[in-house]
Amino acid sequence: MSRRKRRRRRRLVMAWLDLVVLVLLVGSVVTPVSHAQDPQINTTSSSLFPYSFEDLPRCHQTSAELTAVNRTTAVDPCILYDTLEELSANATMSNVTTIITVVGVFSSDSDNSRDGGMVAVQALNADNDGRGAAIGYYKDHYVQFRFLAGVAGNRNQLGPDAYATAHQTMLRILLEDVKPNYILGTRSFDAALERPIAGEYRTMLLAQVGPQSFYTSSSESNHHIFGAHIPSEGYGIPAFQALRFAVNTDRQQPIRIVYRDRSEFFYSTCRAVYDRAMEEGFTQQTEAIEYNPNDDHDQDGIPNQDDIDFLQGVADQACSGNDDDNTGVAIWACLMSDTEVNTVLDRWRHNGCRFNMLWLTVASWAWAQRFPDMVPYIQSGGQWHKSMKYADEYFDSGQAMLDHMTRQFGYVPSYSALGAYHAIYLMYQNVRKFFQGKDHPQVAQVFASPAQYEELRRSMLDLSLPHTLYGPTSFDEHRRNAGRGSAGMQWDVPEQTTTTTNKTADKFELLLVSPIDQATTAVRFPAPAARSCPPGSFVNASKIFNSTALLEDKCDACPVDTFQPDDEDDNHRNEYACRPCPEGSGTDGETGATICVQLQDNLVSAGLHVFGYLVMVVVFCLAIGFAVWTIIHREDPVVRIGQVEFLLLICLGPIISSSSIALLSVQAGSLDDESNANRACKALPWLYTTGWMLQYGSLSAKSYRMYSTMKAAETMQGGRTARKSSDVVSSGSAATPSFTIDVNEARLATADDDRLL
Repeated sequence: MSRRKRRRRRRLVMAWLDLVVLVLLVGSVVTPVSHAQDPQINTTSSSLFPYSFEDLPRCHQTSAELTAVNRTTAVDPCILYDTLEELSANATMSNVTTIITVVGVFSSDSDNSRDGGMVAVQALNADNDGRGAAIGYYKDHYVQFRFLAGVAGNRNQLGPDAYATAHQTMLRILLEDVKPNYILGTRSFDAALERPIAGEYRTMLLAQVGPQSFYTSSSESNHHIFGAHIPSEGYGIPAFQALRFAVNTDRQQPIRIVYRDRSEFFYSTCRAVYDRAMEEGFTQQTEAIEYNPNDDHDQDGIPNQDDIDFLQGVADQACSGNDDDNTGVAIWACLMSDTEVNTVLDRWRHNGCRFNMLWLTVASWAWAQRFPDMVPYIQSGGQWHKSMKYADEYFDSGQAMLDHMTRQFGYVPSYSALGAYHAIYLMYQNVRKFFQGKDHPQVAQVFASPAQYEELRRSMLDLSLPHTLYGPTSFDEHRRNAGRGSAGMQWDVPEQTTTTTNKTADKFELLLVSPIDQATTAVRFPAPAARSCPPGSFVNASKIFNSTALLEDKCDACPVDTFQPDDEDDNHRNEYACRPCPEGSGTDGETGATICVQLQDNLVSAGLHVFGYLVMVVVFCLAIGFAVWTIIHREDPVVRIGQVEFLLLICLGPIISSSSIALLSVQAGSLDDESNANRACKALPWLYTTGWMLQYGSLSAKSYRMYSTMKAAETMQGGRTARKSSDVVSSGSAATPSFTIDVNEARLATADDDRLL
């Protein structure tokens, strides 16, 4: 071979080598911008990652055990769930079933998010006798979900920076090697780590984050992020709506809004209430008080969130100890730690604040379980409440789904699990809606084509579901769930137990007050602590400064011999003390009086006593005199016809009934012993009625006896009848001669007898 040919061949080989090197260099710096399912678009080389999906072991602990790991224990990256094995073993799968892959990366303590997603996947895959959820016009095609949940490590043990690297690395590996169709976002501070990666790989991510900026930030967010949660900016709005309704046109209601400025959630949640108050015209009396929890205002080495002096100063800005501004204020406080919340509440108690309402972010969190004595009547807000009756085709309510999780996983989940369930359910509804008019849905083809996947993404924007386990769902222009309002809540006593007067902290429950179609009770506004005390009561200052519950009723009944009138102008009433009764008056030993009474015994006078006794003596004398006369003249025919025994009883009756006058004279003043007077009052009706019955009973019996005698005489033949003396009068002598009575004589005797009476 000539030297020229060898030189030409050498140059050709060098050119090819340069071309290969150039291609490799270009390929190494290309940023992956494609959907992971597309094999034609370059992505980051797997050689840049410390491990691959195949290298990840299965977690040797359950989800609950991973959550229970202490803060110092290391957790290696592992795969907790992968339902592909279950799907592969499913004998009911056919060529009309498509597997949709969903991945999620979680910290070891994020049990609710991953387990809630797992329940949704299990429900969807088990539908239609294990064929999966139906799609298409004829509903003869099915989709099943492969859920792949990875655990990146223990955030507390690694620290924020190291965990962020571990979380993003695992998510990228799953996107590279598994090429999923959706990402289930985590509900934690780690959600921001997933945002750029979802946009980078053009894969839809169903986020479980509430703040607006997570979806609207132009530098970090992207069109592939969809919010399964409702906006957290609406948490405090139901309480504001209740306030606005209560005050009606009065825009002078003092409003104070306290919040941290270092967290988007706390900042946006309370700032939304401030903006709403400004829009509604509460401009003069509304004040926003924000602070940096991480700063050190006095350079003493204690951050503001732990600095007692600083937090007390923040509390004083909202409600000081001045009489002019410590009653009737409405408070929204977006605080986080126990130190912040308890310090601020203690300061307000020390200042004697009596709020119209108090709204706290932590009132629906674990803080309420740790400090149950503080929660009465405090309001809060959130994504969901156990009393909501929203349902889907798999569970009758959100609480039923959480109860199912408790039985399956062995712990009591929070609403975060319901949010994860809802995110998976929205993925299915996205596919179902997209293919609802197709005879032969080509699901795999849509996911494989970037253009068709983009159409699928855009169809998610038009998704509107009136019935889901999370409530009505639709997306606004920022791809956030705007289907319903937030859950407004208040700690109160359920209606079935409000009949008891002794309300203790263990009877209070976090009740649902909005949305109105789901509410179990009405919001209580103003809080009992701010209400004017009713007549007969006063504001007990010791309850204001010593009661643990800031919003409980501070009124007490007026003590004995004090009163609070019900017709006094409220502007001139001293609500902190009852008025003493004037001298010579009192409340007769009663508490809670609205008037005082001056007791007058109004006893019977001595003169009336003397007159009563004189009348009684006269009656006694006449009765006894008539009785003596009757006995003396008992043999007189007229007296005998009048029937002596009845005449004597008629004389005895007035003596007994008139003796009640003596009992009427027994009396007692308000300061006297009332025992004798009580006994006399009890005996009086018996004496009077006994005497009256003897009088008129004897008269009636005597008249009836005479009537019977005369009636018998008229029926005798011959007009005359003979009787023994014993038939007319009673006599102990058997030798008494008989005599004859003419009927006319008997009538005459009867008439004379009546005249005698």
